Order: sequence, then C-alpha cells, then structure tokens
Amino acid sequence: MDIYSFNINIDEEVKSFNLEDKLNDYIAVQKQVIPILEKENFYGCVKNENTGMEIDIGKKGIKETLGSGKRFQSLPRKLKMLKIATIRKLPILVKRAKLIEDDVIDVHGRDSRFAYLGIDVDINGVLHRITIDIKKTREKNKFWIH
Repeated sequence: MDIYSFNINIDEEVKSFNLEDKLNDYIAVQKQVIPILEKENFYGCVKNENTGMEIDIGKKGIKETLGSGKRFQSLPRKLKMLKIATIRKLPILVKRAKLIEDDVIDVHGRDSRFAYLGIDVDINGVLHRITIDIKKTREKNKFWIH
C-alpha cells in the first residue's frame, strides 16, 4: 500500500477546535468540531480514486467518529488527538485510500452494508494505518468513522 505523508502540529489542530481540556467529554468534542467544520465548508462528496466510489463526508459520520465507547470516548488521549488532528485531512484520505473489503453485512444486524478503506499515513515521521468505514445506502455512500 502506498504511504501518504503529512506534517501536522497535532497540539495546534486540537487547539484550533478549542479542545485541549475537553478530550474526555465526547459530547463537548462533537459540539466543538461539527460546527467549526460546517463554517469551513468541510462537508461534501469525495470520489475515491481507486474504486470510483462517491463518498459523502457529512456531520453524521463526524459525530460517529467522535462518539461514545471505543469510537472515541474510551480511546487513549494520544489516539483522540490523532483523530482530531486528521479530521481536516479526511477528504484527501478518503480520496486516496484503497479498498480493503466491500459489501460487508452490518455486524449489528441492521439492513445495511459497509465498505472498508485503508491508507498508510506517515504523520510527523510516525507510520499509522487508518481504516475508514463507509456505510453504503441506497441513496449514497457515507463516511462513517475513521
């Protein structure tokens, strides 16, 4: 898998959302991040260059990414900061990621399917594997979590 690389000041990204002391409160994180991204015209569709799949990055996916339990709330501080620091990079990550698995049945028993994309990312000299879950619906493919 190709490696995408970027340098980012993780502390500054977290600070740009005013989250330095709020990382343990996932609801406060959502309330800070979602409106800021909206003001930046962040939300919209991205075409994955490896599959041709159109993927909508919307508020629901960001809320899911920053959700309760193992999605965000119970992660170690370092991983929470990495999720926050890479949120603004999601369009390019979704665009360049490669398909890992497609048309996977929802493990929660609902009538939905998922595709999983993966991308290796060098962040400030440290290699990370980012997995991106895409919820497939009749209307559109939706970014769900990273």
